[in-house]
Amino acid sequence: MVEETAKVIRVLDKALVVETKRLSACQTCSSRDGCGQKKLTSLWGNRVSELLIDNPSGLEAQPGQQVVIGLNEQAILKASLLLYLLPLSLMIVTAMLSYSQGVSEGWMIIMSFAGLMIGFVIARWVSSVFFELADYQPVLLRLSL
Repeated sequence: MVEETAKVIRVLDKALVVETKRLSACQTCSSRDGCGQKKLTSLWGNRVSELLIDNPSGLEAQPGQQVVIGLNEQAILKASLLLYLLPLSLMIVTAMLSYSQGVSEGWMIIMSFAGLMIGFVIARWVSSVFFELADYQPVLLRLSL
């Protein structure tokens, strides 16, 4: 279970609305002072997101309180594979198919790009169906001290 600290915004019947702050990996990196990636990350800043979190244990949380939320690691792995691997795989397959058909290099680039875009569309459709499942939703684990 991947855990993250969040602040409670609202308490609902069996759920909470929490606010999380997205931090980049640069915060903990030992090379952050000499890295260009940190400079790029600082342009967009740390974003704040509001999430609706299930409270299956019925923990008594109050607005303004810090809580620990979690998400299943397998869900993160499956989502990453779907969102990254599927579009790239379709791009490679369309490039290989267009090459085997003997099309020109320009058309091969266009078809590869089309395969990538089709992969993104399929990944979005599949994610909208599967990510509604309980395994892909973060849950309240415990109250933070």
